[in-house]
Amino acid sequence: MRNNLTTGLKLSIAVLFMVSALGKALDVPGSAQSLSQLFFIDKEIAALATYLLVVMEVVLSIIIIWGRTSIYFIMIPIGFSAILGYAYIQGQDCGCFGNLPFLSDFSIGGHFLLNAGLIAGFYYLGTSDAQRDDIKPQDLRIGIFGLAFIVLSFVSIPFTGTPQSSAVNDQDKLVSLDELRTIIKTKSAVIIDARSPMQYDFGHIPGAINIPLGSDELAALIEQHDLREKPLITYCSSEHCPMAEELMGDLIAQGCKNVRLYAGGWQEWEIENF
Repeated sequence: MRNNLTTGLKLSIAVLFMVSALGKALDVPGSAQSLSQLFFIDKEIAALATYLLVVMEVVLSIIIIWGRTSIYFIMIPIGFSAILGYAYIQGQDCGCFGNLPFLSDFSIGGHFLLNAGLIAGFYYLGTSDAQRDDIKPQDLRIGIFGLAFIVLSFVSIPFTGTPQSSAVNDQDKLVSLDELRTIIKTKSAVIIDARSPMQYDFGHIPGAINIPLGSDELAALIEQHDLREKPLITYCSSEHCPMAEELMGDLIAQGCKNVRLYAGGWQEWEIENF
C-alpha cells in the first residue's frame, strides 16, 4: 500500500505541476496579466516571471518523479496559499492554470483544497524519503489524506467552480468588449471601476472613475458624479471577480436606474489592447 500511495502522490503532484505549466505556456499574456495585477509589476517583467514559473514547474515535476522529494517542498503550497488569500481579497484571479478549459474555472475553495492536498502530500513524500524503512502510521494517514484532497479538488470543479455573475443570464445587462470601445469613443456611459484605489491607479479602462466596492462614500460619489440618471457600466479585475456585480447591486439600491456589467474586466481589456 505504501508504495502505491507514494507512486500515486508523485504522479498526481507531477501531473498537476505539468498541467499548470502547460496552462501558463499556452496563455502567457493572461497569466502575466494576473501576476501584473496581483503584484503591481510591469507587464514585461510579469511575462518573464511567467516563463520562469513554467520552467520551474517543469523542473519540479521531473524532480518529483525521478528525484528525492525534500520536506522543504512543503513551502511551495504554503506560499501559494498565502498568494491565493491575497488574490481573493483583491478580487483577482490567480491565473494558475492559464486559460485551460475547465481548469480556468477552479474555485477559490478548490484551490485551497488542492493546496491542503499538496501540503499533506509533500509532507508524506519528504518523510517517507527520509525514513524509507520506518514510516510512521500517522504519516501514512497524512499521505492518504493528501491524495484524497488532490482528487477531491478536481472532482469538485463542476460543483464549486468560480461563480459566474447572474448578469450573464441577462444579455441586456452585459456589455461586450466591442460595445465598450464604442461607448468610450462616444462617451455615452459612465464607466466605473469597482476595484481598490491602488489597483485603479496601477491601470484602468480609459475614462473610468473609481468607486471601490464597499466604499463608505458611495452616496457622496453618486451625487458628485450625478450618476442616478446616467447609463453606468461597472467592471473589476476579470470575469471571475464578483466585485463589479456587487457594486451594480449597491448602485441600484442607491437609485441608479441603468447599470450594466462589463464582465471581462480589466484583464480582458488589457490583454485585447496590449
